[in-house]
Amino acid sequence: MEKHTLVKELLSKGIMVSPQELESMKDGNIVPPLDRNVQKSTRESKVLCKLDTTLQPKKITIDDAVRENCQMYEKLKKVLLRKVEAVSINNIGRSSTKNCILGLVREITQNGFVLEDTTGNIHVKTTEKPEQGDVVAVRGWLRESVFFAEEVVYPDIPMAREVSTIDCLITLSDRSDHLQKSDISISPDTLMVDGDEKRLPNPAWISLERDGKSAVIVVYSCKGKIEKETALHWLKRRYVGPSNGPVPDNARVLEKVPDILWIVSENEQWTFNYKGVTVISFGRGKSALVDMKTRKVEIM
Repeated sequence: MEKHTLVKELLSKGIMVSPQELESMKDGNIVPPLDRNVQKSTRESKVLCKLDTTLQPKKITIDDAVRENCQMYEKLKKVLLRKVEAVSINNIGRSSTKNCILGLVREITQNGFVLEDTTGNIHVKTTEKPEQGDVVAVRGWLRESVFFAEEVVYPDIPMAREVSTIDCLITLSDRSDHLQKSDISISPDTLMVDGDEKRLPNPAWISLERDGKSAVIVVYSCKGKIEKETALHWLKRRYVGPSNGPVPDNARVLEKVPDILWIVSENEQWTFNYKGVTVISFGRGKSALVDMKTRKVEIM
């Protein structure tokens, strides 16, 4: 084979060779450089996967519970302050204008709720129905020591954000016969990447990266059946699971916006998309194949 013909054929396959490599090739022998470059390309396009782990203490003290509660509140407060400008509760009485306050829903009342921050608490009158333990901001007016809400603002998922389109297939399943159909296999308990199995905490935060693009997957296991409306409220408040338990779990704060939220529960399979977040829910014995580029979910 002539050298110029050989170079042309190599270039058509996306392969560049040095003059030294070209001289060393025998006529028609283009297998070694082809193999070398294909292997290199495969390594470069591999999906990089990272599992974020949170160590949970074996015993929880009262001080631990207080610290966890404060950390959860501060994380959600930080998210809300990107949306609103708020004043502390103890300062709203000094103003006769419309105000915005921010705090934790301490108690649900007949015509609203009690909102608490680090400076005090106040009764908010509204028809909005948050849950005890939610962190929200409220815009409105103070009248006779009662705050009349015009709007209740949740941390929520932002509208203006770039939605990930990483080229990757994900299997969500605990069935071994479905684990070879994708780049990454995730069960409620384990993460499988290139034959390497890692134990998942609950919730599990999994970061993926490929060709300069990234994505975040959250896996959360809970008891009972979870309806779509419940999952939607979790996204709005940026916290999965019950927030009024004895000890909040800071790993359940959706400080980062996930691309995939898999809720492992006991209900029938369902899925929906909310502001770029693909939410999937089903229990053990079921499977789903997720195309991270198109967000198509194939229930199996």
